[in-house]
Amino acid sequence: VVRFESFGAFVALGSGVEGMIHVSEMSHKRVEKPQDVLAQGQKVEVVVLGTKSLGNRRKERISLSIKALEGNPWDDSRKNYPAGTMLEGKVDALEDYGAFVEIAEGVRGMVHVSEIADRRIGHPREELSVGGEVRVVVLEVDARRQRLRLSIRQVETMESAANLRDFQARMKKEQTEEPSGNALTDALRRAKLTD
Repeated sequence: VVRFESFGAFVALGSGVEGMIHVSEMSHKRVEKPQDVLAQGQKVEVVVLGTKSLGNRRKERISLSIKALEGNPWDDSRKNYPAGTMLEGKVDALEDYGAFVEIAEGVRGMVHVSEIADRRIGHPREELSVGGEVRVVVLEVDARRQRLRLSIRQVETMESAANLRDFQARMKKEQTEEPSGNALTDALRRAKLTD
């Protein structure tokens, strides 16, 4: 690595030739500035993504990537985060239209402003702050475009539905069990304090 710009890092490839790693190609995680990931003088392994105007020193461009060498965390996103899955995440950006939540390294989703609270809010910062931990439910997975649509508002509804299903299953099981004729023993069994 020979120098940094706000948009990326320049790497000496040898024989006076340099290539550039754009910030979006440094990691699957979000990178604010190249110095957060790389250091001047650091040796890095890269993949050449493309070349433009080779031989014309003024217009020559060589695009490089570190990210292309790493496994893509989105490859198993449909399997790992199917719709209806509840997850813990960290708010990593707030925009007028919603909040971005990182649910795993390199995997973030968007919670639209209408999915943040049960009431109407003007901006996500009314309910959330960057760095805050939140519980979300996955509404939709678009692995091809690497997008997750998430909801904070629907977490409570999903938990209530799951609790209701558990309660109904427990009640059905209790009804099928034979009562012992002793009210105290039956109550202790229902409370799972005896066998």
